[in-house]
Amino acid sequence: METFSSLLRTREVLVDWMNEQLASLDMSWIDYDLLSVIEFIGGGQMPLGKIRFYVRRFIVHQTSITNVVARLSDRGIVTTHQDANDGRVTVVELTPLGRRRLRRAHTILAEDDFGLGSLSKAEQRTLIELLYAIRRDHKDVHPIAEE
Repeated sequence: METFSSLLRTREVLVDWMNEQLASLDMSWIDYDLLSVIEFIGGGQMPLGKIRFYVRRFIVHQTSITNVVARLSDRGIVTTHQDANDGRVTVVELTPLGRRRLRRAHTILAEDDFGLGSLSKAEQRTLIELLYAIRRDHKDVHPIAEE
């Protein structure tokens, strides 16, 4: 139980740290995660209904994602439009401002290895291997490729 509790608390600590780091950009960790998914998986745009399959399980309900998208749209970070081929599909697209904010956010978070800067690269690799072992056992990821 102690290990499980420590994992949960560590997640909370890291998300709080990320939210603090992103506050100067008027962004939260959820905003960053969602924008990253749209940019790096969707190439800058993605159907609203598909975003939930990629966000890192902090928000899973489609209504929550829709609310985050609406907030980002109100701030000019994303736009939404109907898909040209299927009018039932809403597409979310990063604006130039959204891309700039995402790049800046990534730079800010990467400066301290996304909150893990106190660990050496070897310690980070060991942590990844341990966490992947748990996730693999629960059928969440594929095994780590041999280097």
